[in-house]
Amino acid sequence: MQPVLKFTSPIVHILLWLLGYSVAFFFIPKPFFSNPAVWVTIIIAFYLNVYWLIPKYLNEEKHWLRYLTLALTVIVAVTTIEFILDYSLQFVPVYIEGKTQKTLLESILLLWGMIFLKTLIVLPLSFLFQFAKDLMLWKKVSVFAEISLHILIIGMLYLFSMMAPPHWAPELDPFLFIFKAGYKLFILAINLSFFYLNAFWLIPQLLVKRRYTRYFIALLLLFAISITLEFGIYHLPVFSPDQISVLMHTIRVDAIFKLLILLISFLYRFSKDWFEHEEQKTRLESDKLSAELDLLKFQIHPHFLFNTLNNIYSLAMQEDSPKTVRSLGKLGGIMHYMLEECQQTYVSLSQELEYLQQYIDLQQLRADQNNITVNMDIDGKAGILKIAPMLLIAFVENAFKHGISMREPSFINLKIAISANEFYFNIANAVHQRKQVLNGTGLGLKNVQRRLMMLYPQRHTLIIEEKNQGFKVSLTIRLDEV
Repeated sequence: MQPVLKFTSPIVHILLWLLGYSVAFFFIPKPFFSNPAVWVTIIIAFYLNVYWLIPKYLNEEKHWLRYLTLALTVIVAVTTIEFILDYSLQFVPVYIEGKTQKTLLESILLLWGMIFLKTLIVLPLSFLFQFAKDLMLWKKVSVFAEISLHILIIGMLYLFSMMAPPHWAPELDPFLFIFKAGYKLFILAINLSFFYLNAFWLIPQLLVKRRYTRYFIALLLLFAISITLEFGIYHLPVFSPDQISVLMHTIRVDAIFKLLILLISFLYRFSKDWFEHEEQKTRLESDKLSAELDLLKFQIHPHFLFNTLNNIYSLAMQEDSPKTVRSLGKLGGIMHYMLEECQQTYVSLSQELEYLQQYIDLQQLRADQNNITVNMDIDGKAGILKIAPMLLIAFVENAFKHGISMREPSFINLKIAISANEFYFNIANAVHQRKQVLNGTGLGLKNVQRRLMMLYPQRHTLIIEEKNQGFKVSLTIRLDEV
């Protein structure tokens, strides 16, 4: 079998960098991109980013502030070293023929421009590399491609805005050029606020929750504030009357641009939600198939146990042991429910509650009944409302598993109520050996949360509270009728 070059192979990296430099050298007539020192510093910053900063600060826990601070520090450091070497050895673009002497301010502006361009190159390249690595090595679609796209688009928009009037050359009007860089960045932030505020706050918090009036008021306020700020900036005394006239005409163009950004934010948010929903749906269906397969594998053993249980039940009746008969009857009811009823997508609420009651009765054989209170305030609607089977048992199991102790004070309080089609489930229990409780209940609760999200989207509320004295779960579901 012939060896295949891997994505992380040094040979592949060297070939890609040589290809990139060749394209820049022959097709981009700018000294910045043909200077070998520029590429060396870009490569250094790139590898520090992908093999140190991203794995340490962004893979498991997202420490964005630390990451950005260190990433920018690395880029500033390597660019400054290159700037000093280029200036001392008279390399382009720092050294310009016919003008070897530069003021301090011009040098700072040039250094700032080099840092900005390198940031615009290094960060997107690093995130795209991480995205490709996750996809090819781990078959995992990460968010790094989306992040790199955001950085690249924002950087390009800022570059285009710097090319727009007024045209103040950095070597002739350095202070005005710095002012232009600042206010153009501020205007860009205003325009981008229409994208990010709408996509990540207004749509999820207002539009999805059908608060249409608040949503449109928020958009109108955003438009009014942005236009007022732009109007105020364009009337600063640094602008000439002709420049003010030109800039005032750009407000109309900016308003159309804001509407375009708003439309793009809608498309972005809805497509993002759709892909996330499809991914979650696929994952849940896969989990469901896996669970059904596991149940199918072990069906032989429960059926054998169920038949054996019936035999023991008959013997207990013959020996006249009422308590044993009742206990075996409840256990048989539990097994019948798990083997037969749970094959359905939904069961009646009364069946699910009967199953819970039988489980609680069996658990009370080993626990002090004075510490266990069960209050089921239900009516005739329990027979016509339907619910997913075994949706509540995880909470009850955890309460008995971690809330009952023979040596320490214990309690379990369960309250169930129905109002119209609203189902209310509240359970609280004591906490013993807290660390083990949190480790033991995590997977079960996550599975229940995922089932609720799939089966009852926008129709349930789940609140889990963990305190030193106890563990409390409050669940509300809007159920359908059979």
